[in-house]
Amino acid sequence: MKIQGKAMNTNFHGKELRWPGCLSGNGPHQIRSLFGIGLMLMASFPNKAHSVEILEVGLKETMVASTTAIDGAGACDVFWSTNVSSSTNQRSIFQVRYEPAGGLSSKSVVDIFSTADSFTQWVVAINDSGTGLMVWSGQHGLYSSRREAGGDWQAPVTISNGPSPFIVYAQGLGLGVDSGGNGMLTWANDNGDKVYGSRYVAGSGWTAPVPIGDRGAARSALPFAMNSSGEAVLLWERWVGQWTLYASVFLPGQGWQPAQLLWTAPSYTTPSVAINETGTIFATWIDVQFPVHTLYASRRPASQFWQPRVMITSTNGPWDPRVAINSNGDAIVTWRTSDRTIAASRYVEGTGWQGVEVLSPIYIGDPVPGPAYLDDAGNIVCYWNIWGAAGASFSSRRYVPRSGWMPVEGVSFIRPVKEEGYIGFVSLNFHRSGLALATWTESWSVFEENIFINYTDFYAHRFSIALPSMKLGRSGNDSVVSWSALADGFTLETASSLSSPTWTTVSNVPTAIGTMNHVTLRNTNEQAYYRLNRR
Repeated sequence: MKIQGKAMNTNFHGKELRWPGCLSGNGPHQIRSLFGIGLMLMASFPNKAHSVEILEVGLKETMVASTTAIDGAGACDVFWSTNVSSSTNQRSIFQVRYEPAGGLSSKSVVDIFSTADSFTQWVVAINDSGTGLMVWSGQHGLYSSRREAGGDWQAPVTISNGPSPFIVYAQGLGLGVDSGGNGMLTWANDNGDKVYGSRYVAGSGWTAPVPIGDRGAARSALPFAMNSSGEAVLLWERWVGQWTLYASVFLPGQGWQPAQLLWTAPSYTTPSVAINETGTIFATWIDVQFPVHTLYASRRPASQFWQPRVMITSTNGPWDPRVAINSNGDAIVTWRTSDRTIAASRYVEGTGWQGVEVLSPIYIGDPVPGPAYLDDAGNIVCYWNIWGAAGASFSSRRYVPRSGWMPVEGVSFIRPVKEEGYIGFVSLNFHRSGLALATWTESWSVFEENIFINYTDFYAHRFSIALPSMKLGRSGNDSVVSWSALADGFTLETASSLSSPTWTTVSNVPTAIGTMNHVTLRNTNEQAYYRLNRR
């Protein structure tokens, strides 16, 4: 996909580059170096895999559960557990780490044995400096391990414990770590009717759990979000004859604020929530008045109160909304419809909601909305999946400011490798920088000893969903063009003029150094223009 004409200028990333004695170009898409080289960036979708790592091979009759985390330096951590029954692997959490400049660490094991408890639900959060918390529930307690930036995971500590008649002590875990290394944990108790919170204070440890709310008979999800300043928000529902949706906000130095009622409805509301770095919050939910489904949103500007709800749509049965927000206060909410499509609505700070836009074709089955990426420039990438004979297949669609929505593209790296392979347990995680991490399993069956045996491989892939910026440097008398190697599928192209240009692929093969591609351009004393394009 290419963006031609006017959109070329729109999608140029960066500013004019000058060396001493340079002549500047005549337009925003022209940059001339000492040797008359021009650079421009063409928008496209980075869905071709640069490299896919296989972390587990041929696990027999084994389930894999995973989670991921990305820090501000570009390091990515993959955590997973298996249900292997041998004593050496039982209740183990494994980890590998992608280093910022490239390279994958060997597999290590995080210590959870010393709790002498079972292992059920778990969650991980890491801040931009690399400081992280891992929390998990057993049958008789809630436990945590901490990792300081650059260090290893420490021995587990107990957050809360006690006797329980259930197989899990806590459920619906929500976790965040702020820039100071302080953490916030939210959860529902073993019965699921009470919601609690506990704060980790850097240098001190976990505070005693505090009650947040009583859910009555509600047992739905507990959407949680937290920013780097330590502000957090939790949505929770209560069922006592009818559904009520509440929002609880945590403010550092003040604690949990009184819960605010957002909505009352006769049916389950499938809520979603997001918070940005300034403290602005968006909450979305569904009101079901059979047969009509209505999607609502409510906004809480930074340091203000919740604003009145806004109806986004009641057309085509919206369901399962997901919301994302950038630091400017712009937001995107996506959902599936009764027409078996994925739809979206954008919120522009200072303007408001922009109306409903259908992103996908009509599918035979129900699509499932996935996470969305929204950067501060207004670029959006929305993901969703469809379940078929080969398991989950993912598609995406990109929004470019002033150009609109680009065509739907398949996510090509998440696909079966084996003829009978089945894709499942897919996780997508985005950092606001545009760095992304995907994990998934591929399972297949083999007929052995008169029965079918299931096997599983576990994969991971680090990539970038942000449009890559081209950089120009010097190497002796030559020029070097570089861009992120994590932006999959881009090719460097050249043309001698921007007037009816004929673009050809640069024959020089890029050299990958760490996470950057480098191409050396020999000094020919001729003017040339370069762009990145995905074919």
